[in-house]
Amino acid sequence: MKDYKTYLFDLDGTLTDSGPGIMNSFEYATAKMGKPVTDRAQLRRFVGPPLSDSFGKALGYSEEDTQKAITLYREYYFNHGGALENEVYPGITELLDNLKKSGKKLAIATSKGAPGTKLVLEHFGLNKYFDVVATANDTDVLTKTDVIRLALTECGITDKSSVVMVGDRHYDIASAGELGIDSVGVLWGYGDTKELESAGATYVVDKPEEILTPVAQPVTKNNICSDNVAEHQIVLATKEDRAEILALYDMQKGREFCPWDEDYPSDQTIDFDLSRDALYVLKIDGRIHAAISLEEDPDVDALECWNPNLNPSSELARLAVLPDEQSRGLGRIMLGFGMKELKRRGYKGIHFLVNKHNVKAIRCYATFGFNVVGECFMYDQDFLCYEKEL
Repeated sequence: MKDYKTYLFDLDGTLTDSGPGIMNSFEYATAKMGKPVTDRAQLRRFVGPPLSDSFGKALGYSEEDTQKAITLYREYYFNHGGALENEVYPGITELLDNLKKSGKKLAIATSKGAPGTKLVLEHFGLNKYFDVVATANDTDVLTKTDVIRLALTECGITDKSSVVMVGDRHYDIASAGELGIDSVGVLWGYGDTKELESAGATYVVDKPEEILTPVAQPVTKNNICSDNVAEHQIVLATKEDRAEILALYDMQKGREFCPWDEDYPSDQTIDFDLSRDALYVLKIDGRIHAAISLEEDPDVDALECWNPNLNPSSELARLAVLPDEQSRGLGRIMLGFGMKELKRRGYKGIHFLVNKHNVKAIRCYATFGFNVVGECFMYDQDFLCYEKEL
């Protein structure tokens, strides 16, 4: 394994086995809400994700009920001993001790809130190892990506190649990838090899000591035009893919916020992208599940809101995902890949337009740290202008 200078660690399921306390807190909260979940196999999936995702997305609670459930969860966690229904995994103390003695900077990056994090770290005597503790809150640090971004800022990171994120769930791995840092997926927690590799882990390890040695080999090896991650492969499209890509585009037409019509995108659009080596597709078992293009649109480029210091800058366009796959994070994977490819091609920045009413897309782009630098009206729609340095 590469010798990194800074190590970011998830807490639950990575440093400590907090599962019993978390599952008991969920069982308590769901029972109080009148919707009990008692199956431990189902409760296991709630170890790691943000509470709002678990109650709101996984269990389908309304926003109001999600907040009530989180309050009940914390009632058990803090007042009934849930936080300490927990133990440090074997080998973790030795790992942290060795990293610290080697002069590494260590940080916590957890979706747990500050009070619970502080309680656990101090109870087990782990707080002495960490230079930075980055936690989630209910205002501006909501997602795992937000937490990792905060940790990077507080660590004063300028070279992302010197940093690695260590975690046990796909949230840790995918968020690290979105921010352009390597990751280690650990198998002693609550994720498995398939989950971690599919999320794009740089390494997957069985034991804490493997993080200290060259035993772990990279899961992925990227080259100029492909990004292979376990079950999926992102490659340059070819003429043989034309019909399948066009069918994918047609599936998007008529969907909310999609400005495409019967004439666009067309065969000619695909041929133009193919001629520029600008069209990439994500394949699973040989079938195309998503596509994205590298774009230069003179009308968009001419908008005055863009930062001239980020020239040369480019766009990502025609992002399309199979409708029944749009909750799997494939869009984020394609965006992350596209940004890496633009940077590899020498671009300093990226900019594009997002329909100002498309809340789902806006939330997605927010996780990548894009800035809204203006608004415009084009193609009969109101857009926000998004920009980011690569």
